[in-house]
Amino acid sequence: MANKIDDISLFKQIQSNNKSAFDILFRKYYTPLCRYAVQILRDPDESEETVQDIFVNLWTHRAQLNITKSLASYLFTSVRYRAFTFYRKESARKEHEKAFADGLDQTDIIISDEPDYYDVSIILNEAIEKLPDKCREIFTMSREQHLTYKQIAEQLDISIKTVETQMGIAFKKLRKELSSKLNREKLSLVLLVL
Repeated sequence: MANKIDDISLFKQIQSNNKSAFDILFRKYYTPLCRYAVQILRDPDESEETVQDIFVNLWTHRAQLNITKSLASYLFTSVRYRAFTFYRKESARKEHEKAFADGLDQTDIIISDEPDYYDVSIILNEAIEKLPDKCREIFTMSREQHLTYKQIAEQLDISIKTVETQMGIAFKKLRKELSSKLNREKLSLVLLVL
């Protein structure tokens, strides 16, 4: 274990244009992220495309990203948010198809612009990073590892009530942080994803 590079060190190397570090990170997370995406999307091809897109985005925006505590949290949250935007896009496509089938003019359908996935993803992950350590740990155990409050309480040797309280604090802080940076539509989308 001592010779393994931690994620934050890897990310700092990636920010310095180190392609080998990016390859290491890709190999480490690609399969777990694809599995996670399949759980949400139920489509292996779309899941792989989503994860590949997230890695391309990570490389493309490496200089602008500020990830200091949990790269895994950033990646898994990105998958979750991207999956939700995929569902929105599919829903919009189906509305267009239905309207076309019903003989309506496509211009009669008003669908709001797709929120900028990458900007929102960065804002969301920065907000998660700002949570107090224990609060962030409990939140990520719940949202990324899909552990129940009881399982979290057992693993951390704390009460279920403490887990509930910390999750409440996390949601309150995230809502406050995000509401100052996102418009109402984007905030609603992010809160649904959480």
